[in-house]
Amino acid sequence: MSDVSSIKLPTPPSSPAREKTCWQCGKTFVTTRTTCPDDGAKLLDLVLKDRDLLVGQTIDKKYQIRECLAEGGMGKVYESYDLEAEREVAIKVLKADYLRDETIRKRFMHEARILANLEHPNVVSMYDFGQMPSGNFYMVMELLKGESLAERLARKFLSYREIFSIVTGVCDALAESHKRGVIHRDLKPENIFIVIDPESGEECAKLIDFGVARQAERQTLTQTGSLWGTPAYMSPEQCRGEQVSESGDLYAMGVIVYELVCGHLPFVANTQMGYAVKHMHVTPRAMKSAPGLQSPPDALDDLVIQTLGKTAEERPENMEAFLSAFRAIVDTYFADKSQLDNVPALEVDPEELKVWMKEGELEGEKEKPARAPQRSQLTYETEAVVDVRDALKQNNQKRSMMILALAGVLGVLIVISAVVWSMDRKSSEVKALPSTSSSASVGVVAEDPKQDVVLEKAEEPTPPEPVASADNDMGFGDSSASQAVGQGAMIAAHVTIVANQIASPVAITQTKSLTNKSKSSKRRKTTSTRRSPSRKSQKEKKEDVKDALKNTL
Repeated sequence: MSDVSSIKLPTPPSSPAREKTCWQCGKTFVTTRTTCPDDGAKLLDLVLKDRDLLVGQTIDKKYQIRECLAEGGMGKVYESYDLEAEREVAIKVLKADYLRDETIRKRFMHEARILANLEHPNVVSMYDFGQMPSGNFYMVMELLKGESLAERLARKFLSYREIFSIVTGVCDALAESHKRGVIHRDLKPENIFIVIDPESGEECAKLIDFGVARQAERQTLTQTGSLWGTPAYMSPEQCRGEQVSESGDLYAMGVIVYELVCGHLPFVANTQMGYAVKHMHVTPRAMKSAPGLQSPPDALDDLVIQTLGKTAEERPENMEAFLSAFRAIVDTYFADKSQLDNVPALEVDPEELKVWMKEGELEGEKEKPARAPQRSQLTYETEAVVDVRDALKQNNQKRSMMILALAGVLGVLIVISAVVWSMDRKSSEVKALPSTSSSASVGVVAEDPKQDVVLEKAEEPTPPEPVASADNDMGFGDSSASQAVGQGAMIAAHVTIVANQIASPVAITQTKSLTNKSKSSKRRKTTSTRRSPSRKSQKEKKEDVKDALKNTL
């Protein structure tokens, strides 16, 4: 019988102390206990605002969740404790919002399958995969203690020693994954984790987050034409939505090396679309063109610029070829180990760097195509959709022309009707005039035969003089008739304007200009009428003749 004292018990997991309240006495304690120390009643956690319900739970009776470490796009990573293996682990749990999305669930399982098949010291290890009673998926991985490359870059520039260690480790892991047909497709500083190797005691880079990775021998979950990744590190073909090969990871690695050496990205933009456009069209400048940067060897500069080629043919053949050339440069130009402590980004003049970056933006504008394509390279439309849209546009133009033609015919008919109505009214008014002037003249002649000469002059009919007015421009003596014609013309113009508004904005502009011209012409005519000398009416002339005869008699 074995001694009970020799049995090794698992280390009890520690949980953080929280503020809890006793439901019986109402006292509040900051403790890890579950019962009140005074009366033994249960303690309740009233603060649920920032609390994760998984914290403190045990999954499958062996993984106890301690705290949330990070939160990504599809899931959360928790620090946990494996009760069976007696080790700390990290558990990645799919977010509850994505449980009903079949594509996300398959992508989560796809990442777990890739990590399970990749065994490399520079790739995070995966231990287990399962499903909780609630239906949620989880994967158990190696717990990494350290910081991401993005966090380190946020607080300091890296020395050559750190740069070479990180780059060689990540490239070695990528070369192995490419041999197995796995393409990462989301290389960036956030997905490179820096830890301390327990065996050597030196820093080691770990590649994490294969959620967007593609396995060559399997059907990809990402459809061609969709964008996955981070625009600042995406290859030109990935920005266009094309299928990404191993060369895409190689391009992203070139961007990372450029950033580590120079302290800034090869391209700077304010939007994700701006990064994509520059990756596709703008040629990167050499690293040593940055003001003050002199220590990087020309061979390293040439290798990085080659890796940033716009096509896969311009870049190194594969990740192994790039890693071999990179190691040869380190062995040749950094044989003196003291050089490894130099920090290249500190050589750059920060004030002149601003001008240098601005010049790069201007050069990038010059290198862009002179005329942007009608359809964006990030927009994917079938030819059928484009043909249908063009056909609808042509039909709208034809309909607009028909409406304009009908409006013009209607306007002409209204004008003709107004003219005919005015003429009929004029003829009826002429027939109704009384003949009094001739009889009056004859009566005067009978009374005084001595005034024959005067009477003959008085009896001569005075021809009506034309009146220079806007109402008589069309040959009508009656002002009411001309007003009718003007009203008809105005109605026709109004109908035309309404038709143009229905037809197209271009026609509206043309009709407005014609209407403005008509109004200005009418104003000019009205002005000329006001300035013309006044004319006497026929009745006033008759009265003048009568007054002259009376004075003569």
